[in-house]
Amino acid sequence: MAKVTTGFTISLAFGVPIGTLTAAYIDWHYIYLIIAGLTLINLLLLNRLVPKLEAENK
Repeated sequence: MAKVTTGFTISLAFGVPIGTLTAAYIDWHYIYLIIAGLTLINLLLLNRLVPKLEAENK
């Protein structure tokens, strides 16, 4: 539980200033495109790195 709380606190402490700085220099449309690209990369990595599980036949 402490790891989750720590991650949330760190994301608020660093994410808000970084997001504000990014928004000052980049249009919000591009921020959505960057997030979509990062999400696609994460999806591809998860698909490749997470092992496949065999279904149990009962």
